[in-house]
Amino acid sequence: MKQPVIYPRGFAGYDVGWPILREEASLNGRDAIARFSKLNSRETNTISATNIERLYMDAKTLKYANNSPELIADTFAAFCNAFGTHNFFEWLTMQRQNVYFTREHAKFLIDCLEFAFTGKRYTGFSAWYVLLTHGTPKAEKIDNFNFERFFYDGNREYANVQNLAKLWMAQPNGVTDMVSSLHVIFGTTR
Repeated sequence: MKQPVIYPRGFAGYDVGWPILREEASLNGRDAIARFSKLNSRETNTISATNIERLYMDAKTLKYANNSPELIADTFAAFCNAFGTHNFFEWLTMQRQNVYFTREHAKFLIDCLEFAFTGKRYTGFSAWYVLLTHGTPKAEKIDNFNFERFFYDGNREYANVQNLAKLWMAQPNGVTDMVSSLHVIFGTTR
């Protein structure tokens, strides 16, 4: 059985066996996610993915040449393994049941999908770093998280994580955008 976890900015995911940095979570937060996943709170952790953090810092400090084969390969591998499933649609559906998932989280994911499909991002990453926090579970119903529209008709193939990664990375500045998106979803808030 896949082990659900919560990442520092409040996105839910599956523990994929990466080396992780455990971060403190309030007991209320642990209890809330335990209700979400129907697991004992001792079995659920708030984590950040150290490999995503390393990739982000290496890209930010220009360790990689822009769009170098190494950066592209490392980003593709990180993206394809990050979600704990081969079906991105499944991971997006999981967010709807996540007690930390807010309207801002939904807007960020829609912005990411808009970029992957059109190459246009409507809100910069500096704003997302401020807007997306992991705090007290929100008791709000997210009605406008209509991610399904991206996968209708001829776009069903992009529900596959590898196909979505290829589409995203093919956009102008797609590799850089993907690294930053992975950092927002799976990285630390520090």
